[in-house]
Amino acid sequence: MNSRCYSKAELNEDGAVSPKLAGVPQARELVNTALRLLRGWGRVVMLGRDIGARVFPETPFKFFLKAPAHILEQRQRNTTGRPDAADLNQADRRNTVTSRQRR
Repeated sequence: MNSRCYSKAELNEDGAVSPKLAGVPQARELVNTALRLLRGWGRVVMLGRDIGARVFPETPFKFFLKAPAHILEQRQRNTTGRPDAADLNQADRRNTVTSRQRR
């Protein structure tokens, strides 16, 4: 935002804090509202665990990149430092909204 580029280390630091913040309903709604306001800037591409399912459920374009579970778990551990990476990946699978569910 504001034409600032973030380093991988900065993104990893933010990623480690995100699950804690997401656990606070008021904070989560504030962030989701701010993300929705970005629509006013035109087309956007966002990456997130529940961008398509919770922030922009009406969007016509959703892309899911899949990898074997052990790769996803290792990536979660590396980026967040959380030992419960397998639990996060299970939660992601439960939160995925398919086109049939949106109708």
